[in-house]
Amino acid sequence: MMHTGYSPVQHTVTMPFACRFLTTVERHLKNVTYGIGFQVVIETIPPMMNALRMVWIVSKHYNTDEKVNS
Repeated sequence: MMHTGYSPVQHTVTMPFACRFLTTVERHLKNVTYGIGFQVVIETIPPMMNALRMVWIVSKHYNTDEKVNS
């Protein structure tokens, strides 16, 4: 098992924030997954990237490559 440097309490505190941030991009991911036609995907990418950028800026967990990849 990989050691992430977080205690179970820190994971418990981080989880609601992670869910909130991930729901920010959920509708965009649904558009990419279930959208009818490639045009839907093309139109979804810019707002999805903006949402991901916002998560990157605001989140304390998803703001470094190391934390995103763990």
